[in-house]
Amino acid sequence: MKIVIVEDEIRIREGIAGLIKKNLPDNYEIREASNGEEGLTIIRDIKPDLVITDVRMGLMDGLEMLTTLVTQDHLVFKTIILSAYSEFDYAKQAISLGVKEYIIKPIDVNEFINIIKRLEDEIIHDKLVYPELLSMLNSIESIFHGLLLKKLIFGKEIGDYIEKKYFIKPDCLFFMHYLYFGKIEIRKYNLILQAIKTAYKSQTKQRTAFFPFPDENAILCIYYDNWEKEYLEAFCENTIMEKINLILPDSAFSITDWFIGIESMYDSFENLKNYLQWGVSLGNTLISLKSLQSLKKLIAPYPMQIEKDSISCLCAKDKKGLHEQVKLFLRNFSGNYYSPDSIKKCCIRYFLAVLQIMREFYFAIYETINEQEVLDEIKAAKSVKELENTLTSVIILPSEQNEIQIGVLVKKVMRMVEEHYKNGITLKEIANQLGLSPDYISVQFTHELGMNFSTYIKKYRIGKAKELLVGTNLKIFDVAHRIGINDPKYFSRVFKEAEGIHPADYRKKYR
Repeated sequence: MKIVIVEDEIRIREGIAGLIKKNLPDNYEIREASNGEEGLTIIRDIKPDLVITDVRMGLMDGLEMLTTLVTQDHLVFKTIILSAYSEFDYAKQAISLGVKEYIIKPIDVNEFINIIKRLEDEIIHDKLVYPELLSMLNSIESIFHGLLLKKLIFGKEIGDYIEKKYFIKPDCLFFMHYLYFGKIEIRKYNLILQAIKTAYKSQTKQRTAFFPFPDENAILCIYYDNWEKEYLEAFCENTIMEKINLILPDSAFSITDWFIGIESMYDSFENLKNYLQWGVSLGNTLISLKSLQSLKKLIAPYPMQIEKDSISCLCAKDKKGLHEQVKLFLRNFSGNYYSPDSIKKCCIRYFLAVLQIMREFYFAIYETINEQEVLDEIKAAKSVKELENTLTSVIILPSEQNEIQIGVLVKKVMRMVEEHYKNGITLKEIANQLGLSPDYISVQFTHELGMNFSTYIKKYRIGKAKELLVGTNLKIFDVAHRIGINDPKYFSRVFKEAEGIHPADYRKKYR
């Protein structure tokens, strides 16, 4: 706090400065002036928080000096008037200038020191806080919250205020524990918050503050003063995470940081959020930011075999196997300190590879996928669970519900084709088994599917050939044999007529 003492008697002036230095903390900048003119120059120069001035002085008295500063310079500061005269006129004029403190000489030491302390509190409020933010200083939790959201800017004055009112020293050790859950229902979120608070009720001697951030699917805990760092890390990992996993198994993770001094709170909080995406690498665990920053980050290798196996499952319409491959793909990165960006690049490559196959084999499903939206979700993911949910929600297979508009007869024929296409089944053979004429079946096919039987079975065989070419390592002649064509050259010609590309080139294109 900056103070200017304006007093023409050197003994009194130096005595006041000595009183302040002796009875109050050593955090004041004190300047002295022997008259109003000198005081005017100093006050204009340093713009003090508090002016202590005598009334009667040579050259320019105290009230004249104050009048000039208030009415012409429009400076704002607290003022204490000193005078050996108790005339009402002086007090009246001082009040008109906004002066609230008027002390008659000789000075009462206790009264003087109490006034200084009270004015210091007022100065902190006036300098640092707008009227709508006054409530932020009412509790340490609201101060922390204001600092975290940068609604309150830390400075020396507020640091002194916190130390004086809440006994938090400049070298206080702070420990932050930021818990992230991903998208969960509010009921579970509240259960987790209550479980965390309950866990700390037993720690009655310690000082803790909790900050729910439901919109960010997170909770922040701040521990300060008497906590030991090693104890806290173990407590958070073993007790807190264990309680959370009972409510939200294998989905939550957390990251911790410790720092000295409340002025570092905002930067530490931002660091925690910036490193939060390491959940995609380290999974459901407690991550120490300090340890993480000191480790060498690795580049995640792309698991090509898992991509191939996933494509095989996709071609074979193996839904369960496909979802298992997605989980296996993500487990491939777990716990190896691979950088989150490199993992996400692998996920994007995997998604695009599978998406290309879906476009070829399941176009109706492919058209429903918003590619950019999925890519944005992968980039924004902060946990393995979020990556898994994103990938499994788009890598899907067609449902039999797509067939509900097809009649019973055509469905029967389609199933017979599915069972016997390898043996070169004909329309006549199917008609004989069903006791119907081939012409009747052909008419129904054309009516319901928009193609005759011959075209349908040809497309079906080509579709199966494509699945085998992409989803297996079978040789070309084996693929031809599998779909009921014994001549590989004829198969290649038919395939190229249908797809515009040789079977071998088709395989290279999608693998």
